[in-house]
Amino acid sequence: MYAITEKLSGVSGIKSFKGELYYTINGVLTVNGESIIEDVEGYSFWFVHQGIYFFTEDGERRFKKGGVSQLINTPLFVGTESGGKILCKSGFRRENRKWKWQLGEFDLESCSEVRELPFENYTVELVVAGGGIGYFDKNKISALDIKESQIKWELVLDQFGEVELQRILGVYQGQLLVACSDHLLLSIDVNTGGIIHEWRELKGFEVGSFYKDVLPDPTNFVLDKSASKLIGVFDTYYFEINLDSKEISYHQLKDELFKYGVSDFRPFNNNPFTSEHLFLTAHTYLEEVPNVDLSSVLILNRNTKKVDWIYTFKESGIGTNIPQITDTHLYMLDLEGRLHIFEKE
Repeated sequence: MYAITEKLSGVSGIKSFKGELYYTINGVLTVNGESIIEDVEGYSFWFVHQGIYFFTEDGERRFKKGGVSQLINTPLFVGTESGGKILCKSGFRRENRKWKWQLGEFDLESCSEVRELPFENYTVELVVAGGGIGYFDKNKISALDIKESQIKWELVLDQFGEVELQRILGVYQGQLLVACSDHLLLSIDVNTGGIIHEWRELKGFEVGSFYKDVLPDPTNFVLDKSASKLIGVFDTYYFEINLDSKEISYHQLKDELFKYGVSDFRPFNNNPFTSEHLFLTAHTYLEEVPNVDLSSVLILNRNTKKVDWIYTFKESGIGTNIPQITDTHLYMLDLEGRLHIFEKE
């Protein structure tokens, strides 16, 4: 499916956005071979409001739009942009060796803070249904009404035992999907905070001594809205959760992976996917390189549950890096700062 065409050295961060690959090479942010911003720190760049918010290598925060780069003195919550406004940490300060802040609202057109909100020390992940979804402590999920400057609802996780919020997977038809610790995955009514469904028990599933009759790590799922599913991989299994029926299905792929020397999948860190394929990384052991844990990037067919393509890195590892894709290419960054460019055949 793909053939390697080029390797670039000195790369420290890659992201695919709107069909194009952006990467930081020797501190310069580049797209389509063109340098667009000098002095960018690795992966520390985000696409907001038709512009790019980024950190310099000296730790400055800046926002560039339309050729103009402006200094920003307050940290922004990059996933909360709505209508040209974005939530920020206002009055960011340090007291008794701890960081403290007020929640604020920042205008991306004027690059200035427009108001301070009466919420202290909240971290906010996204804005949906008029509420900023986030937390003060990770054992409680909060929805903050931005317009009315009040708490819309809160959900205390203590009712599920000693669990904490780990990752917000997204929103599907009014369901806020939240991955928690201790095998807990929740569907929450985004308007009221009520529990729609919880997944935790999974009778018959077993991997080692830590995963028996329970859902594996819920952070290993991504939301596929078009298919109405959460999809993911764990160990040598492929998982799907139907968000309409709430049913969990999983498939053991050990025999298929064994054909390619793959022992198990690496963590599923928001990897890209299409309606037909998942783009994954894995641990691989080959006879010609005995007792060495190699890294592979592979393409798993969601329909056939077969490996359609695989490439194994023998010179260096890839760590927690994940592949990035466009319509014509696949990109993989290794731990030595080499960007491997594969062209679709």
